[in-house]
This record gives sequence, structure tokens and C-alpha cells, in this order.
Amino acid sequence: MVWIVRLALFCFEDLKLTPSPNVTTIDKNWENISKEILPDLDADAIFVLVSSVDEGSDQVFEKLQSDPIWLGLKAVKNKQIYMITEQPWLDYSASGNLQALEQLEKMLNEK
Repeated sequence: MVWIVRLALFCFEDLKLTPSPNVTTIDKNWENISKEILPDLDADAIFVLVSSVDEGSDQVFEKLQSDPIWLGLKAVKNKQIYMITEQPWLDYSASGNLQALEQLEKMLNEK
């Protein structure tokens, strides 16, 4: 099982990004999905948060990285995987949102 965290709508709007149609159908801040769903999301970029508090999260992500489904994703093939942290990404305050946007802009401009 994979946790997908949808970037808050402010990220798409403020940065003028277009979410995949399959992402826009997710109406929660996060949703558990199977790894088999990942190709359907057709992401150009993937933002990965490996929890620092949920034991075993790093092993789950490590295993996922060698999975044929993961390796077949467009974002993985194009090296558009971005690692993020709980703070500020899961801090749903104005300050956290601003910090996340600043980090996002920096990450996207570095590639």
C-alpha cells in the first residue's frame, strides 16, 4: 500500500501547475492507494515524504524503488522525484504553506 498525499490546491494554483485528471478526483488531503494505481496518476513529478515518525517507512520506500511499477513511472524515468519532509509540507498554516511553496519553487528550478 502506498500513501498518496495530494499537493494542496494552493500549490497548483499559485505555481500555475496543472494536476493530472486522476489526481483531481482525490478529494482528501491524503489517501491510501495501491502501487498499481500509480501509473494511472500519470505524474510528471512525484513528491515523496518518507515519514520520520512511522517506523519502517524508509524500508517501504526502499522496497518501492526497486519495484517494476515504480521503475516504469514517467516521473521516475525522467528523474523527477523530489524528497520532502513533514515540516513544512504537513504544516497546514499560512507560514507552512509559504515555506512549502518556497521549497517547491527551489526544487523545481534546480532541475
